[in-house]
Amino acid sequence: VRDEHREAVHWLNEQTTDAVAFFAVELEVWRIGNSLPAPRFNVVARPSGFQRQIAHAAAEPSDRGLAYQAFFSDFVRRAQEAHPPGFSNKNPDGVRYDNWTTFGVGRTGFTIDVAFEAIAGRFRVAINMNTGDSVRNKAAFDALHAQQEAIESELGTALEWERLDGQVQCRIATYRSGGVESPGGILDEHKQWAVELVPRFREVFAPRIAALDLDALTTAATTEEAAP
Repeated sequence: VRDEHREAVHWLNEQTTDAVAFFAVELEVWRIGNSLPAPRFNVVARPSGFQRQIAHAAAEPSDRGLAYQAFFSDFVRRAQEAHPPGFSNKNPDGVRYDNWTTFGVGRTGFTIDVAFEAIAGRFRVAINMNTGDSVRNKAAFDALHAQQEAIESELGTALEWERLDGQVQCRIATYRSGGVESPGGILDEHKQWAVELVPRFREVFAPRIAALDLDALTTAATTEEAAP
């Protein structure tokens, strides 16, 4: 499954309703010793938040979940009003009870995440890298990190570069204090801040992410890790 296949699956999931979900699955065949070969299926592209959506669909929303839904439905509506058509095809009335929402940047495994961190009590806009392959994610992160000075200059803000060693994903983020339980004035400031920042993130990061040769970067990173 190459990048263009992942991107096709991502595009199909963005263009269709929640009633339809597209996946890309790779098949491996494993053998241990002299055992018979056994199949292993690896999901390499899926709808954003699919597993969490299934879990949430079966549960009654909590007060916090309802607060998230109210916040993000209004945020999506404001973002669509503030930016040209085609900025996002999200339906504000279809927002769920999650503490996050995402926007595409044109490549599967990379998203702009807008999210609350309940434990830390803060709100973020971030580039999230989760291709399903830790080495691939770290290699992409390192390639972008090498451009830190230019990226932060173009964005006009400093960023937190979170390689997250020990985890599969990586993140490049900026934060504001205050959770979903904050007073309405702070929540309005969060929304306006994110409405202005998300398109800047897309403008600055999308061409750089599109230019990444992930196969070559992953091969180089794997070779470096294997070297004595």
